[in-house]
Amino acid sequence: MPYDTADIHFYTDRIVVVYSSMTRSSFNNFLTFQISCRGIDWQVSSMAQLCNQLSGSFIISSIETLYIHAIQGKFPSTLEDVMDGTPWLELFHPFTAVRTLDISHTMQSHVVSALRGLSGELAMQVLPALEMLRIPWYQGSGPERHDMWPFIIARQRSNHPVVVHSEGMEDLDGIGGCPIPGCKTKHSRRQGFERHVREHLTHSWYCPRAGCGWRGHRHYLLQHHWRKRHQDVDPPSGEFLIFDPRGLARQLIDGETNIAQANREANRLVRERAIQLGKQDLWVV
Repeated sequence: MPYDTADIHFYTDRIVVVYSSMTRSSFNNFLTFQISCRGIDWQVSSMAQLCNQLSGSFIISSIETLYIHAIQGKFPSTLEDVMDGTPWLELFHPFTAVRTLDISHTMQSHVVSALRGLSGELAMQVLPALEMLRIPWYQGSGPERHDMWPFIIARQRSNHPVVVHSEGMEDLDGIGGCPIPGCKTKHSRRQGFERHVREHLTHSWYCPRAGCGWRGHRHYLLQHHWRKRHQDVDPPSGEFLIFDPRGLARQLIDGETNIAQANREANRLVRERAIQLGKQDLWVV
């Protein structure tokens, strides 16, 4: 089965890429590569070489979502301090089917540095299928946003527009700030906003391994947990939801409940599910 998602994670002493299928029924469909090296310049160049060697293969050719996140380590965070963008362009080169590029806060200046100089036909040669760029901008009017304009405009003029989705941008769909007290997050799209609010609820995914008490918020986190903790056996296929958090998230957004009431209901569902699965002693709620 082809892969549709690639997660590139930067650590202090290594860089890791995980190719996986986000289709829930294909939980055990993943492939991991790790390169041990230090320094973001070496890490990007090494990963670019690996990915280009896989160019055209079933591993790369069907990737539609590309995540780039810093997991551990300190990396330059301003446009003045980042490395030359050429290795990043080489890294992006084989991902011709990527429709969504998701960049963490720590990595945003590196990606902006690479893409900001692209205009005209050059803008279509890098990530030609790109439709959505998720990047958290330091502020809605920050320098990174302005430096991206030539790339965004060039894509629009070529009839291949890229929608920029950012937690720091002004609200585009009339969605207010996060309803959770103390959280200042904003999203420009309802779907992303609901996904964020779900993470304020108690964990809704669980590990099906007997005797394991892991719980988490997202399916890909369950995949990562299994690869790290249960490498001795292949994971079973299926959905491993404790409860469906979408209804509670919508109620929170629409003001029909508050976080305390929502989590009380979520914890009730967790307790019921724990009894069904025999995990009462593993899940403390």
